[in-house]
Amino acid sequence: MPTAGANNAPPAGLGYAAPARNTFGLDFNNIAQRFRDTTGVPQQLTLSYWLWVGAAALGVVASLINIFALRGYFGELLVGPGIVGFVFSLIFAALYIFIAIRLKEGARWARLVLSILAGLAVISLLLQLVTLNLGFIGSAVAVAAGVLMWLPESQKHFA
Repeated sequence: MPTAGANNAPPAGLGYAAPARNTFGLDFNNIAQRFRDTTGVPQQLTLSYWLWVGAAALGVVASLINIFALRGYFGELLVGPGIVGFVFSLIFAALYIFIAIRLKEGARWARLVLSILAGLAVISLLLQLVTLNLGFIGSAVAVAAGVLMWLPESQKHFA
């Protein structure tokens, strides 16, 4: 029977030195390489990773567009809350990307967190479709990313 910390090493084949699987892994020394290098990551999980990054970017863009849409509909009344929403979208985008990086590095906790976020994205997608909010595109991308990270090829990366 394996011990609790036996498989804490990052997956073999990554193109860089990744933090251990079950650590938070907030290390900025090689963050640019950690962001772009997908060497040794299964194709489905690589696609999931880039979809998570895309969902983060789309969330920021949709938030920025919503500021101008709110301004057009309501005048200057809701610009302040729109700007606050934009700042929060930047913070959440950075968090999404960090967790997605840890996902491709084999962190099981990251897959769990992103699974919860994908579940919330399903609810968000439905609400955004009803309200015709542009954020539905980012939510749809997050749902697709959530599905891809649980496919059999991707699951091997976390074993």
